[in-house]
Amino acid sequence: MTMFRKAVVNEDDFPIVAVAERSDLRKRDMNEIWDQSLPVSHMSQPKLTRLKQLLYLRHITDGTLNRFNVRAISSLDGLIFPRYTVTMEMMGPQVRPNGLKICRLVETINMTTIADEIMPSGNAFHGMSGYHLVRQADSEIVVTLNEADAMAIYQASSKLAIVLPEIAGQFNIDLFLPYLEEFGKVIVWFPPEKHNRAKQLSKRLLSSQCYLISPKTSNNLRAAETLSIPGKGRELVNGVIRHGEVIAHKYVDTLPMLRDAVRSYVFGFDRQNVGLVQWKRFSLLNNYLKGFRMGEVTLLTGPYGCGKKTFLCEYALDLCDQNVSTLWCGLEMPSTQIVATMIEQYARDTFHKDISRQQSFDYWYDQLSQLPIYFSRFTGFTKLKSLVEVIEYHASAQDIQHVVIDNALLITEQGQKSVFTELKRLALARHLHITAIVHPRQEFEDGVSVPSSLQGSLEGAYEADNILRISTHMNKRQSYEMEKYFQIWKNRNVGELLLGYAIEMHFDPLSKCHSLTNVYLELMHSESMAYRLVASAKQM
Repeated sequence: MTMFRKAVVNEDDFPIVAVAERSDLRKRDMNEIWDQSLPVSHMSQPKLTRLKQLLYLRHITDGTLNRFNVRAISSLDGLIFPRYTVTMEMMGPQVRPNGLKICRLVETINMTTIADEIMPSGNAFHGMSGYHLVRQADSEIVVTLNEADAMAIYQASSKLAIVLPEIAGQFNIDLFLPYLEEFGKVIVWFPPEKHNRAKQLSKRLLSSQCYLISPKTSNNLRAAETLSIPGKGRELVNGVIRHGEVIAHKYVDTLPMLRDAVRSYVFGFDRQNVGLVQWKRFSLLNNYLKGFRMGEVTLLTGPYGCGKKTFLCEYALDLCDQNVSTLWCGLEMPSTQIVATMIEQYARDTFHKDISRQQSFDYWYDQLSQLPIYFSRFTGFTKLKSLVEVIEYHASAQDIQHVVIDNALLITEQGQKSVFTELKRLALARHLHITAIVHPRQEFEDGVSVPSSLQGSLEGAYEADNILRISTHMNKRQSYEMEKYFQIWKNRNVGELLLGYAIEMHFDPLSKCHSLTNVYLELMHSESMAYRLVASAKQM
């Protein structure tokens, strides 16, 4: 007896053929479902009402459903949302869909839910709901992620609205771009929980083309939810669309994008303007500089011998004592002498050549050692590249926030790059503050003055955010005593300037400490001319 066995064909042996056959079968099924579909009006009112509730369609009219070609499946227990890649303008009013989204009502004993099915396949792109309404003359479109929102927008504003579908659970932007690039304006209104996808899409569109509706603008509501607000849904939908924020180039801001930052600046809420810390030893500076800020470059200048280095030691010590991690780059004076000055300023006492004070010295040196301050070993002329490498290393290793350079004119650079341009870049890139001593190109006869041109008088003046100057003045009325004043020549970001006026500055030679007195002295150049205090200007 001859035995015959029924052949079993494994589709994996013919994958391309099997997939093609399945695809054709699903497409035939889809066409059959569409051909057998019925107008929504054929559904029973209770089922239609329940479907509308579950699909956020309660406020969508029959006219809008018809415009989107929404139909009922033949069993009358579900709705069909057709998807298109071609338009009625191209193919005529009987244009057939390329895909279907079928939403069936599933009723159990305890609940009623919706079962979704994508035909012919959920793993491929088969068009977008609402796309059939596109006309060649249309220059504006609103994109959403679901049918209810697209129809709500269309119904409230008469604006063209389409649905960008998920493909196999993924949001593939490349599939939609060819369809969106033809529009001059694309408004993106996604559900609040999908706002990240909206931002992803906006980055791929032209900056002048894309308008993004943020959760804040939409009050954390979808378009369908906004439309359902009693009495004013239509008005609110249009208002949200009008306030969509244009997505500019990554290096360009729009006025709506700047609103919160400007509000913070104007009303003083922004900590960046207030500063990381406030000065304690020199609290008067807070009235003008408002605080010590990151990302800035400050220059300290003044005539030779006026005490710039000694003041800067205490200035840095004040910040370091508030846990501002500091790197001192002393190119002009050995670190030994700098620390010797700092310890006396920290103790507010002197130890100079007094052997009996060694125990007190050790105590205060131990206290000083607790502060986060480091000293570079560079001396004399130093290459810019070498200095930057050290600063960048310590910015990462010790989280340096303040870099002090004495004297910046000892930094050498052979190329075309400006030393101060590089220091400004470093301050911004590493989010730190650089304070540098710079000697002026020229001295002023009266010791206290206002330069007619900062750029011409001081190296690095253009790049600097702040310029502080110690002035000296010989008081001929009081036994030719040398008086010191403190001026603020530049204060780019916040605060005030002290130009023709100055703060009186007192120096204690024993402790090497300074104090700033809240007395403003008008600095006269002649009997007929005096520079006035410029109080509210920001020098740009």
